[in-house]
Amino acid sequence: MAFGVIAVLSGLLGATRQAPRTIISPPPVLPSVEPSRLPPAGELTLVGWQGERLLALGDISSIGSRAGRLWWFDPASHAWSPGVDLLPGSRLDSAVTDGSTLATLAAMPDGSLGLAMVGTSGDAQRIPLPTAAGWYRTWAAGGSLEPLAGGGYVLTGAAALVTISTDGRVKAESLPAGYALVGATREPGMFIVERVDGTRTSVSIAIPGTPRQLWLVSSATGTVTPIVDDAIAVAGSTIGVAAVRRSDGSWWTLGQDEKIVRRSPPSDVTSALDPSAAVVIVQTHERDPACSAGGATSDACQVSLRDAITGQEIVALPGLAQSSFEWGPPSTFAYLSRPREADPATDVLVIVRGGSLERIVLP
Repeated sequence: MAFGVIAVLSGLLGATRQAPRTIISPPPVLPSVEPSRLPPAGELTLVGWQGERLLALGDISSIGSRAGRLWWFDPASHAWSPGVDLLPGSRLDSAVTDGSTLATLAAMPDGSLGLAMVGTSGDAQRIPLPTAAGWYRTWAAGGSLEPLAGGGYVLTGAAALVTISTDGRVKAESLPAGYALVGATREPGMFIVERVDGTRTSVSIAIPGTPRQLWLVSSATGTVTPIVDDAIAVAGSTIGVAAVRRSDGSWWTLGQDEKIVRRSPPSDVTSALDPSAAVVIVQTHERDPACSAGGATSDACQVSLRDAITGQEIVALPGLAQSSFEWGPPSTFAYLSRPREADPATDVLVIVRGGSLERIVLP
């Protein structure tokens, strides 16, 4: 779960329902470059926001070697700025940011699975993990990592609470027996877990559409409290400690009082809830000839921003979504889009910011 904030779009929905967002550290100031130097859009991945700028990862792999390069996009100036190259062995599809650093899963020199981290000054480091630990083998078979509120990262899928600080220190604490970590929450020391047994190789919530029972655990007390028994997705929240999507497609938020509140009605289409629970992005699969002709397969054929409670459409978003939706500073989110057949055959970066919608053409 990536934690961020989006306000209700100004002039479209009226009053906002959001919590203040603290930026941990702004990205370094780098020279602007022409967009033509970017990798093709199909090789560009959105990672998240650092300050007011969007962080993307470009695949610059050559034959026999996987490599990635960081890029920042400033919506105010439409300028792309190059960052550093990731360390060799970094898994580009696992990249996440805590708002200050970027981390990925990475192969270590001894062949084990660890992490690679890049700081705001461009310094990169490999972070080996304790391969002899009881939780390591299960985690390495299918686990991942996600950012922590306040900075740093936590390993998801591990049968232990394993956190990594922004300076690379690894700390492992026990979870209650029989549980593995699903994700972090906005509340420090509170985590979402699910039950596992000896035959499981990873947490099931990573399998899209697989309902699972989830619990909330306090790292301070070890107390485990049931949340829901049919979760199919989890996400960040600024009005609760986390958001959960249930098997009927509805979104709920979990409060600090451990009670859940429904924020959107049931739905049989893919949706993403914004952290303030004011709006949802809905992707519908329609029998659209233009969609079929474009070879969209599992991709959305329509993307729209809707009121979370009423489901009323606020604005239709352009193109077919080709990436996750990255919630950023207030009133801001972004995604990569492939135009419909009727549009120019050029991929674009779509940014909704301050009530306006922008399309930035990519090479």
